[in-house]
Amino acid sequence: MNNRLRLAIALVLSSSGSAHAITDEEGTSGIQFNFSNPGARSLSMGGAFVALADDATAAYANPAGLVQLTRREFSAEGRYYRYSTPYLRDLSFADGGNFFEPNYQLSHDTSDSSARGVSFLSAVFPFEAATVAFYRHEQMDFNTRFDFISDDFALFPFSSRIKLSDVSYGTSVGFVIGERLRLGAGIAWHEFEIDSATTRDVGGGAVTRQSQKGKDHGFGYTLGLRYLLSDRLAFGAVYRRSPRLYYDVVASDDFETPGQQVAWLRKRSDFDIPDVMGVGLSYRVNDALTLSLDVNRVLYSQLTHNISSAFAAEGDDQNSDGDLSQLKLRDGTEIRFGGEYVFFELPVPVSLRAGVWRDPEHTLHYRDKNLEDANALVFSARTGDQTHYTFGLGLAFEQFSVDFGADFSKYYDTFSLAAVARF
Repeated sequence: MNNRLRLAIALVLSSSGSAHAITDEEGTSGIQFNFSNPGARSLSMGGAFVALADDATAAYANPAGLVQLTRREFSAEGRYYRYSTPYLRDLSFADGGNFFEPNYQLSHDTSDSSARGVSFLSAVFPFEAATVAFYRHEQMDFNTRFDFISDDFALFPFSSRIKLSDVSYGTSVGFVIGERLRLGAGIAWHEFEIDSATTRDVGGGAVTRQSQKGKDHGFGYTLGLRYLLSDRLAFGAVYRRSPRLYYDVVASDDFETPGQQVAWLRKRSDFDIPDVMGVGLSYRVNDALTLSLDVNRVLYSQLTHNISSAFAAEGDDQNSDGDLSQLKLRDGTEIRFGGEYVFFELPVPVSLRAGVWRDPEHTLHYRDKNLEDANALVFSARTGDQTHYTFGLGLAFEQFSVDFGADFSKYYDTFSLAAVARF
């Protein structure tokens, strides 16, 4: 019987009101993010851009593609994110179930939230020996909140909220090596912030609180390659290494002084932004039509490699409230495909774009079906693998272009508007 269940039973027996069992830090169960490349053009082509990489966003997507830019470019992109986050809303005892022999009926819901802002800025400068770019990229901008309310003893009612962001500032350079080979590299400074809190009413007027909060920074780097297999077919490859960033975990309660939270646990935890490895092909069918295919391996397992309990101090048994290995993520493979058709005959050339890509499930969920563990209940909501459908269009003037892109999936929509000026 775990520590939180013992506490729950003690509270049930000692309190005249109803009580519910305590659980792990629930806000983590709602985190959503992906690693799509910046740019409205790339977004509308399913994010398949590793081999194409022929605009200012190559500074992040694949620095080897920068050498295709022959004029100075300044670009800006704004994005609007719409999230629908699944979570555990309620639970009850199914037929034959009771507090000591649980058989739960789970009810899930979704929490809607959104975020918006300037997601990408860049400046590209071509020189005779190399092309250099500077950029700012907002890789993560997520927030959500949700509440759990139940009349059963399995979990105490709680309210959770979380905000997560990562902004990187980087510089990249691309080189021409011989007739067909292009190489690139970049370095980026990441600024990370997390602010998560869960509060729960444990009965008798008492309140407990768990929080994950902090800011940290660190360096990451990108290596890129682009090889011209023919005049129309190109191969690309990229490896992106991101830093491990740290924050504080605090658990507190007001058992001794009602209304005043007293911390009983403080420790450090980390958020290891997953590395990404990708390869791609880009084929120009003719002057108007281009097709691109990317396959990316995202090392999501890095996020949970050192997972620990928000209810256990350093050195204590981190699995006392459930087997944390059941929450560990697995690496995932993204498959992205997109195309672009340009109507050159129009007074202002118009580009139509569309794409599709597979997003492997990477929300934290408990893999074991044993619902006796609190974590198995809180982390029972799942998104499954998602299929994203994308589309967009662009207008290309002589010295600037404007692009719009949209990405739709069941739980995560993105809208993008970008502009590029060339001199």
